Amino acid sequence: MPESYKILVVDDEESILKLLSKELASPERIVQTANCAQKAREMVRKERYEVIVSDIRLPDGDGLELLTEFKDMEPDVEVILITGHGNIDNAVEAIRIGAYDYITKPFRLDRVELVVDRAWQRVCL
Repeated sequence: MPESYKILVVDDEESILKLLSKELASPERIVQTANCAQKAREMVRKERYEVIVSDIRLPDGDGLELLTEFKDMEPDVEVILITGHGNIDNAVEAIRIGAYDYITKPFRLDRVELVVDRAWQRVCL
């Protein structure tokens, strides 16, 4: 298993970006952020991320469409979707098209960290 891995956090709420960036950062986790879908796309084209944590509702894109794009660009990436507007249909659709997990806001930081670590372990298999 590699010593470190890269996480991309995508959310239009600056407070969520700061919170997750701070809480997920560690010697083995390199965290980068994007505040919109377009920036996230550009970053994923330039660099390889093992785990992406993305909001479903972004001002310039839909998280489910972004999930599909990320998986097309990097099939081994694990994508965790977060949303403040969760419903069962979206959760089922997200998992069906390849999301590793679906987390609703407000979320517990320890849960997000656990899911990210498990997603990373899956990437390493």
